[in-house]
Amino acid sequence: QAAQPLQCGAGGVRRSAGVSMAVKHELRRATAADCDALVTLKSEYIRSLYRGFVPQNRLKELDPTPYQSLLTTTLEAPGRQVLVLDAEGTLQGFAILGADPENAGCGMIFDAAIRPGCDLLLWDELFCQAMASLLEQGMDRIHVWVLRDNFRMRFFYEQFGFRTEGVSRTIQQEGSEIQLTSYLYRAPDKLL
Repeated sequence: QAAQPLQCGAGGVRRSAGVSMAVKHELRRATAADCDALVTLKSEYIRSLYRGFVPQNRLKELDPTPYQSLLTTTLEAPGRQVLVLDAEGTLQGFAILGADPENAGCGMIFDAAIRPGCDLLLWDELFCQAMASLLEQGMDRIHVWVLRDNFRMRFFYEQFGFRTEGVSRTIQQEGSEIQLTSYLYRAPDKLL
């Protein structure tokens, strides 16, 4: 099945139209008061996402402290935006976005996480809004790093029109080497 093209309308970028969601939710910018909930959510997401990529005993010992300082710094950083998905009073996801520091005119989704078990349509909505925000700022490309062997996430990004660039890098995560692959979205000329 081919990826559905993104459409830009009053509601922003959309991958699928006319979907009603039963969960009452809002997308908003994060505040300092959200930091503890964001740290917990990120820790849960890492444990879920890296399962099978990082030894389970290391995931059990995952220390959320580095996320606390990273998220606090990010909330205060100029040019960065943290969008949160608040569903029925509980943070279900977030996306950190801004200008790609290495590529002029290119936006970047630096980090994103969703609570394991969250409605994937809500994840779609959060991600669409993150992309729309970058496109509305005049960025015609959006960059994201993806776990090389996490084909579920790679497929997710491909459904939004991202394509691999053939560039990879290795990072250390909880004492294990993790391979990342670069994905890029190019806005169609008539999108904006």
